[in-house]
Amino acid sequence: MNVEDVEALDCRSAIVFALKLGLSEVVFEGDSEKITKALNSALPCLSSFGQIIDDVKTLALNFVSACFVHVKRQGNAVADRLAKAAKCIPCPHLWSDDLPCNVQQLVTDASISVD
Repeated sequence: MNVEDVEALDCRSAIVFALKLGLSEVVFEGDSEKITKALNSALPCLSSFGQIIDDVKTLALNFVSACFVHVKRQGNAVADRLAKAAKCIPCPHLWSDDLPCNVQQLVTDASISVD
């Protein structure tokens, strides 16, 4: 399995999670330009992750509005820090109110810059 396969699987997991939350209008951000282009393309994806891209597109039809946006890795500091923190945890974990301290400051900084 290569990096793009994993990125595509992560995207599908994010879609499933958003559906379980009952969201209707969503924007999915990712730092893989290749995956974002495949998701936004009307052409079939013939790469190793093509079937996953097809699944994501099909699942996205369940939203009122869904879009896929590429962000540079530097612009995605919170997700990057969470991914690195997740490597240290042996089982799946959902952070909601109990973010790791080193991530909490990034979230706070990001919300201040948006306001």
